[in-house]
Amino acid sequence: MSTSAPAAPSGKDSTLMEDSAVIRAITLVNFVLLAFLIWPVSPATDKRLLDALRRSGVIDLFFGVLQLWVVGSTLLATVLLIRRIVKRSRGVEHLHATRTGLMVDAGLLLAWWLILLGFCMYGFMLGMAG
Repeated sequence: MSTSAPAAPSGKDSTLMEDSAVIRAITLVNFVLLAFLIWPVSPATDKRLLDALRRSGVIDLFFGVLQLWVVGSTLLATVLLIRRIVKRSRGVEHLHATRTGLMVDAGLLLAWWLILLGFCMYGFMLGMAG
């Protein structure tokens, strides 16, 4: 009696859908993290949270990991989007079925990049002010 492993999926459609899901997940997680960082709960709560992080000594670790996440995840999502566009231009991806999905992914990622560039310009202007 021979047991064989189940056949693997073709890879073409599943990989493209996985790329789309990863791009959307990364971008949405980044938007949620941004909202948590800039949305003021209350000044007293913010002060207590930052004081607790400073006392425990993990504030540098927290913000270091956060910076690595933002840079790494943004670059990963960008590479995956470029990969989807290249596969679409080669005809591997179905043209009509995923055009809307590609536009949504590109729009979300473009919005994220514009927000990042806006924050970088804001930080630069604050630094130039002295």
